[in-house]
Amino acid sequence: MSGEEDGRTPSGDAMPGDITPGEPTSGDVRDEGPLPEAPARESFPEGELVFAPGTEVADTYRIDAHLGAGAMGEVYRATELESGQPVALKVLLKGRKDPALRERFEREQAILERIDHAAIVDYRGHGLAMDGEVPWLAMELLEGETLRERVERRGRLDPEELVPIAVACSSALEAAHEAGVVHRDLKPDHIFLPRIGPAAKLLDFGLSLSATSKKLTATGMVIGTPRYMAPEQIASAHTAGASVDVYALGVVLYEALVGDSPFVAADHGQLLGAILQGRTEPLTMHRPDLNPDLELVLAKAMAPQPEHRYDRPMKLAADFAAAAGVRISAPEGTIPAASPRESLLADLRNSTPPDAIRASGATPAPSVPAPAIPQPERATFATGERETGRAARASDRPSFARMRRDPLVLASVLVLAVGAVALGALVAYALLR
Repeated sequence: MSGEEDGRTPSGDAMPGDITPGEPTSGDVRDEGPLPEAPARESFPEGELVFAPGTEVADTYRIDAHLGAGAMGEVYRATELESGQPVALKVLLKGRKDPALRERFEREQAILERIDHAAIVDYRGHGLAMDGEVPWLAMELLEGETLRERVERRGRLDPEELVPIAVACSSALEAAHEAGVVHRDLKPDHIFLPRIGPAAKLLDFGLSLSATSKKLTATGMVIGTPRYMAPEQIASAHTAGASVDVYALGVVLYEALVGDSPFVAADHGQLLGAILQGRTEPLTMHRPDLNPDLELVLAKAMAPQPEHRYDRPMKLAADFAAAAGVRISAPEGTIPAASPRESLLADLRNSTPPDAIRASGATPAPSVPAPAIPQPERATFATGERETGRAARASDRPSFARMRRDPLVLASVLVLAVGAVALGALVAYALLR
């Protein structure tokens, strides 16, 4: 049974769209009849590398089932031999010789080992298998579904259901930020909703940025999932701060409420333009049934300029809960006070598209101009300079529809036409004589 089929998703690799579910693959475990069977030895079988059920990894875990395959390798359900506890074992197989993938895998190991938080997938151990050739990472085995799976299964969610998810994610992000870690790839696929335990758990810290981490890619390359990336992360992922996680959480909450992206774009270029210029569809356009204050909260979280966003994820969670009418139960001091509505409106006047403020009943003030986005010359790009010239000449010709709407222009044309007819008649008369 695959991880998607039984609802178990152990890590960021075991996600819809990333996993190729498969059944456990038989290897060198043989049926010896009634005789005791020795654990299978680690080996590189012919073709694609797969651990068979019964294989012992690093003398610590026994493979029980193959859950799925991700971009970096395989994910297995395994049992810790000493405790008997089930774990999710991520093994870097296909990408073990790729320096970038190996660095990403090792980065996630180091971050999960360092951060202990109830809303972050629990680290159990890591090491090397196959004579040091294959890295592995053991994590708690989660049962439930991702936020994306829930929205796809049930449709758009109500704010009341999202409040505990927002609080859990915000608390986890703050723990990461305090440890000097920026997630940089927060999206519904990386937010797991367990059947038991906290409302949500964050997964996949492979693209995270920390003070001690190396660069994963060359300068100028995009790191993350564009739909959830803040403008400054698109410009330079290596210098993006914790505010990019606040932005991504705002996009995630919007999508969960609406069931669609806040950005209207037909292609990748339009998407990046919408993000950089802060062009989003107002929440109340799709959910007029919701409190307009929710739109203000999410608009502040998704403000194009980092300084206009919430400076802490928990402040976003507190305002989101207040706008949803949900009281958060938490130890005193762990949840900041919600922002007064007028203060929230004042913060948004220079950073929110006018439609978002108008929906709340406030009078929009002039906003700070969005950064200019270079746009390709559409006609030149599509058909070349010759087409561009023809289009320009066509636009210079007078419009008959415009002449019909202007009485003076129309009268002048009629006088000229009558004069031309009369002159023609006189010339014909003279010739006939």
